[in-house]
Amino acid sequence: AAVAKFGASADGAFVVGISNGGMMANRLACQLPRIKAMVSVSGPLVNGSDASAKVGEAYSCDRKNLPMMHFHGTADQIIPYRGCNLTHGPEVCQEMLHLGWVAPLPDVPEYIACWRARNGLTSEDGIAGFVHGQASCRSWGASERNVTLCTIEGEGHAWPNQCPPVVSDMPWFKCTHDIDASEHAWDFLRRYFPAASTPILV
Repeated sequence: AAVAKFGASADGAFVVGISNGGMMANRLACQLPRIKAMVSVSGPLVNGSDASAKVGEAYSCDRKNLPMMHFHGTADQIIPYRGCNLTHGPEVCQEMLHLGWVAPLPDVPEYIACWRARNGLTSEDGIAGFVHGQASCRSWGASERNVTLCTIEGEGHAWPNQCPPVVSDMPWFKCTHDIDASEHAWDFLRRYFPAASTPILV
């Protein structure tokens, strides 16, 4: 639809999402070769292959060399930074699992390690990048296969720097202004625009 309506390229696209949308962004990036880079906020790749899962299905991503960036708060109770299954994780996440609303969720550093492995990046150290307040980013690999993780200490299930009072006052959705995820995501994706192209946001 975007190709027809806006004259967008059929050969190149980027995906960005938060929470379930971030999980969907991961799946689209795995499955569609025309996805050239991805940004996810609090939404890792979930394969649903755990024996206790009531939803989802076994899934394996074989995409190689996809630039990706991920933001995640360490106090996220809904999509926990350290993962969640029926025996491990915050109460709210375990309750969602028991209700069959979500599949088991991966540990974020392990999820990032899997993307690094797909992109052929063997070093575990990475390079420290942006640091401000409780937010810090670390990157691995050259531009064409870069993996970047931005960790926000104490942030809940929120889009960093988009903190409406009604939402950010809720304990599960604690939000920070220490990093602007929109600005950093845009700067990251801009590296992969074809020369002389005009971005179209849909």
